[in-house]
Amino acid sequence: MHTSINPYLLYEPMDAVSFSPILDELLQKNQLYIYFTANNTAVGMFKLVPHTHRSAHIVYLGGVAIHPLFTNLGLGQQMMKAIIEYAISNCYLRIELSVAVNNEKAISVY
Repeated sequence: MHTSINPYLLYEPMDAVSFSPILDELLQKNQLYIYFTANNTAVGMFKLVPHTHRSAHIVYLGGVAIHPLFTNLGLGQQMMKAIIEYAISNCYLRIELSVAVNNEKAISVY
């Protein structure tokens, strides 16, 4: 998690102690994912939050980020392909996300 691109996974700013239970819950629910390159370097992260009941075929994608040292290398597109493959292999039929209309870099990746 890098403070300039994804502080506190897009939650409201807070101190690390206050954020710790949120992070623990995401990890416990297996909703936080770290994206690694082929050489086993952590370069990005994302959250996948499954919907439930009648919408259980949908997963929400949020908090997508690539570390600044690894931008402009095509890793965002590779990560998106991995996310789609994960969704398919876990029987999700739709991935939902939201993006700011002025976040052109993210829109081009999505």
